[in-house]
Amino acid sequence: MKREDVLVKIPALLHLAKLGYGYLSGREIRRDRETNILTERLRGAVERVNEVSLAEETFERMMADFRSLLREADSGQGFYRVLREGWNGLKILDFDHPEKNDFIAGTEIACGTGKQRFRPDITLFINGLPLGMMELKAPDQPGGLKGEYDRMCRRFCQKCFLPYLQATQIWLFSNDREESGLHVPPKDGAYYTAGAPADFPVYPGPDKSAKRPKELRQPDRETERAILEDNGMGAVRPGRTNPETPTHRLLTGLAAPGRFLFLIRYGILYERMQAEDGKSAWRKRLLSWEQLEALRRAEGKTRRGFRNWRIACPGKTGRTLQGAALISLLRDRLPEREIGWVLEDAEESREAEADFRKLGLDADAVRVLTAESIRARDENSDLTQRTAGACRQDIPAEHVHGQGKRKCPMEKPGIYILEAQRTNYRTERSAASVLRRTDQGAILITMGEAPVRERGYFTYLLECADGSLYCGWTNSLEDRVRAHNAGQGAKYTRSRRPVKLVYWESYGTKHDAMSREWHVKRMTRAEKMALIRQETAEKDGKKDGKEEKNG
Repeated sequence: MKREDVLVKIPALLHLAKLGYGYLSGREIRRDRETNILTERLRGAVERVNEVSLAEETFERMMADFRSLLREADSGQGFYRVLREGWNGLKILDFDHPEKNDFIAGTEIACGTGKQRFRPDITLFINGLPLGMMELKAPDQPGGLKGEYDRMCRRFCQKCFLPYLQATQIWLFSNDREESGLHVPPKDGAYYTAGAPADFPVYPGPDKSAKRPKELRQPDRETERAILEDNGMGAVRPGRTNPETPTHRLLTGLAAPGRFLFLIRYGILYERMQAEDGKSAWRKRLLSWEQLEALRRAEGKTRRGFRNWRIACPGKTGRTLQGAALISLLRDRLPEREIGWVLEDAEESREAEADFRKLGLDADAVRVLTAESIRARDENSDLTQRTAGACRQDIPAEHVHGQGKRKCPMEKPGIYILEAQRTNYRTERSAASVLRRTDQGAILITMGEAPVRERGYFTYLLECADGSLYCGWTNSLEDRVRAHNAGQGAKYTRSRRPVKLVYWESYGTKHDAMSREWHVKRMTRAEKMALIRQETAEKDGKKDGKEEKNG
């Protein structure tokens, strides 16, 4: 028996049983060889979710459509649309009621035939569909996960594997070690991706600081015995598994039934890209762990009826992607409201509109507005009441995008998403303040990087009492600086107190912050001082600008 099976794979299967997964023994697999779809389970699940009885012809037609979609070279976009929207009026997955779906895990299920095949360590099925695959290595395996990374890249170049790979919505990798943080993709750790690592970002899973979810429950003893017997460990008595290992944190955070469905529904997006031959093609995009957690908190706030709240976005580069996912969530939860994306600059508004169109969001899904068009509403006292239903005629057309027509910024009860960096609720002429006066029933959402006091990932520089500089990374700046000054931080700073925070950068992932720390530590003192001076100059410039404006 392989070491990776004993140390990682079998404990992972037992942990999945605690999350509510059944186990698919290799001796009782009945599947469609071309796609690995478990046909009997799919048919039973569709009938249960929709409360109908499927005729044999209807189910055969469904399977034929699935095979055709999975053979299309569209990065799985057609099949994903069926998962979200259903097939011929029938729901394939019940996103709102996870308990109605069938979750099951199998091991070493072959993809392909003959010599052209591979066997993922674990395959995750929802309603008979192979929507997740997991590759595992022993913690002491030489080279870590590099070998799996290379093999994955080669498989995505082979057409014979296309149906299996496009059915898979998420790939999980782990060697049950904490992240090394210095390799892309990571040599060690537990991480996930939407497809071939060569083409798609690789995101680390939850770290130790993540709150432990409540999805764990008492496992089914029959399932545990089946897992052990099927993997040659029938004489072993089931025992406790540690929920805090990197592999188990990854499974709990992403593969737990409710979370897996949430990821499929909102965490995956498709972007239309321009290929080199001039043709358009779909590219699969995936949210990071931090973005998914922010989106889950946003869902909770909509459910509880919050009117004003904030969603943290890790960095400006992922803001449009996370914004598109947030818009999809809001359209599902609050379909009676119109959604507006408010930006300060007209040029930024045009860019955002183009980005949303690439992600499949048209003008009916989101209205891209400028802050100037919002402020213009406050200038005419006759139009401050939303119930009047009138549209300002003096709003310049360039401030409201969409076919060059003059439109009222919002014609139904609105949800406005504003950039947090540009939002100042205390300024009477700010877009947020105007919206509060002119649209009292609106929901205001600010979106931007988390401030220092919130949890995030940071690379920082400290100035010690002897004038030397210390570089580190953390997920809480205030707590880490306090720990350094209490003598509970790094050994280097313990004898050089007090220390002072002189520079910091925020990142969306732990991997990025650790990577930046590695590079900063290799800088000379002069280069580090240049970073500090640049930061100080930018702050002084902003301060002078405010003083001139006030003067």
